[in-house]
Amino acid sequence: MTKQKKYLTKKNPLVKSKINHVSSHLRSRATKALACHAAKGDFVLQECSECQYISYPPRDRCPKCWGVLTWKHQKRHATLLAETTIHSTTDLYFREHVPWRIGTILLDVGPTAFAHLHSNVQVGDKLKIHVMLDRSGNPALFAMPRKVTVNMEEDYQYSQFTASPKGKRILISDGRTEIGQKLTYELIKAGAEIVYLGNADSNLRFKGQDSISKHKNVKIIPLNLLSTKSVKKCSQQYGGKVDILINTASYVRSGSIAFSGKITEMQNAIDLNVNGLTRLAKAFCPAMSARSGDEERPAIAFLDILSIFSLTSHPDYASLAASSAARLSIINSLRSEMSLSGLKVFSTLIGPIEDEWHQDIPPPKVTAEQIAKSVITSLKNGQELTLVGNVAKDIFEKWSANPLLTMRETIK
Repeated sequence: MTKQKKYLTKKNPLVKSKINHVSSHLRSRATKALACHAAKGDFVLQECSECQYISYPPRDRCPKCWGVLTWKHQKRHATLLAETTIHSTTDLYFREHVPWRIGTILLDVGPTAFAHLHSNVQVGDKLKIHVMLDRSGNPALFAMPRKVTVNMEEDYQYSQFTASPKGKRILISDGRTEIGQKLTYELIKAGAEIVYLGNADSNLRFKGQDSISKHKNVKIIPLNLLSTKSVKKCSQQYGGKVDILINTASYVRSGSIAFSGKITEMQNAIDLNVNGLTRLAKAFCPAMSARSGDEERPAIAFLDILSIFSLTSHPDYASLAASSAARLSIINSLRSEMSLSGLKVFSTLIGPIEDEWHQDIPPPKVTAEQIAKSVITSLKNGQELTLVGNVAKDIFEKWSANPLLTMRETIK
């Protein structure tokens, strides 16, 4: 059983935060391909199309017959053959995290591999294996017990690959929406210490404000993503306290390019969905990056919720699709930038929401509760890319297979 971690309420301001070193970014193209699957939470290994040999670590060609290797989903089960604990190393990242357990595992599908070990596993145990991303975005095998135990997510090594909200201070950029409020309750249920809930207009009350403001773990704060001054002032006050930042702000209006909609709707969408995200990242990410190596209260994650139409466009929601595409590009750039500091960047791609702004789109749709629960799951599992709803999953699957055809299918 994993011991429950004690979370400090305050960090000593006189103690300098440690620089968060990350593992080397020098990886092969095959390893980067594995990272793409790990970001979605998939467990895949390379299988030879000629001799069906399953290979690990990632390679360009089959080591048995030199055949072509393809990625295929595999069973996650393995057995721990041997283990060792590293106490001394010249690697800058692991020097800050020793002692560190690693072990030799025998996967049920054949290969023998090295894996990071959860504290609850011992030699001879049957394991459940995950491909996870470390703080720099590199994939690695992590061995977990097959049975879930109490406080299992609080294991120190496992926590270096995830962003569990338990005991964390979390900022939600827009608390006026149903998504922001549902997410707040789910975060508190998951053990968040406090949720700072952004309110763009303190003079205008919003639905649900009375009940959510009474919660002892919630603090409503002024934060308007349309104002650089507001975002900067908020970061100056709370940037040193936020461990996880979640951007829920979104501007949605129906309308096409030529025959319907207004140019002002496009301007508004760009300003909130794109510029608002940029203001948020520029204001908070430097401070959070500086604390990402802190032993006492590290900043660990930046998560953005955006539309799946960022991949394909939508003729009746042109401003949403265009601004979401730019938003996705910004998040990808931010993820690359933050990989140098160890701050994990998550993307949650959602289908049409069951609300008043998506009335023109037929079902299936997603609810605010679905989105909130998916965000919690992605943080707990360290899954950088999450798809919410059947529409999002269907579009992403088709886009992954043939992007041009998927974009063509959106034409009426």
